[in-house]
Amino acid sequence: MKKIDYTALEAHPLSAELMDAMGYIALLNAQKEASFFQKIHTCQWESKQLIAAHFSLTKIAQRIEDVSFNKCFDLIYYDAFGPRVQPEL
Repeated sequence: MKKIDYTALEAHPLSAELMDAMGYIALLNAQKEASFFQKIHTCQWESKQLIAAHFSLTKIAQRIEDVSFNKCFDLIYYDAFGPRVQPEL
């Protein structure tokens, strides 16, 4: 199994209250999925966190223009979603 080292940039992280209000946990079918989702959204910011045996996550609360990386990435996603302007998502 491949290991994933995921780095996420978020200039304006959502509050825990807003995350709860969106109700994503209720949409998940299995306890394992809900647990994984919860772990991703409640883990510490600004340091690498082991979420699962094959998946680590580093959440950085900065704009892309303000961060400098000293490593390479194999894939970059751009997510333009915002719950204030796209509540249906």
